[in-house]
Amino acid sequence: MEERLKRLEPFQALYSARLTDPQGRTWHTKAVLIVDLPDRIRLEILSPTNQTQGVLVVSGNKASLWLISDNTLYTAPDSARLMGLLMGWDAPAPLLASLLLGCLPERDLKSPAPSIPAADSGEMGVVTVQDSAGSSRRVYHVRQRTALLEKVILFNRDGEQGTIVLHYEKETDGLAVPDVLTLESRDNQLRLSRRAFEILESADPALFALPPAAFQANRIQMVQ
Repeated sequence: MEERLKRLEPFQALYSARLTDPQGRTWHTKAVLIVDLPDRIRLEILSPTNQTQGVLVVSGNKASLWLISDNTLYTAPDSARLMGLLMGWDAPAPLLASLLLGCLPERDLKSPAPSIPAADSGEMGVVTVQDSAGSSRRVYHVRQRTALLEKVILFNRDGEQGTIVLHYEKETDGLAVPDVLTLESRDNQLRLSRRAFEILESADPALFALPPAAFQANRIQMVQ
């Protein structure tokens, strides 16, 4: 898995996004993602007409989210709460980025990588790993990929379950990368469909900083 991550990142990708709430209301956006794992991420949310609606940046142990619509800058020591504001379910941004590559969250875990059945072994493995991250513990139930689907069941720090399904259709540079990621939680359903994907030689550190205008916004410090 480490070798796979090295081959696929840093990367940038464009996704179309559809968010549906329990009442059936639906929002359509675009998402531009730049990732340099393990801990540098930039996520820009665009309207269907390509107007910037928000920017999330993660660098080391700092995470910030600028929502332009209400002119508010949220900051947090952990990106999970900020991701919750965007998609209705708390999940660390590096974890989501790893899953968009089809990678299990091994680099997000303190414990050694678990032994997982090979994808072509015909087995259906379920792996539970606990990770101490700050004051929280996360549990990942990972079902090995079968055919063109892979299901990942997650529990966030509040014990709420989220189910992620990865859909594969084609390969990128000889490696299968999910074309679609769907996340179903108690409150929302999110669908990310990949429109473009590029492996980068390097990622400019300046990309993982907010634009100056963000610091003129109202500020809210999120707690863990």
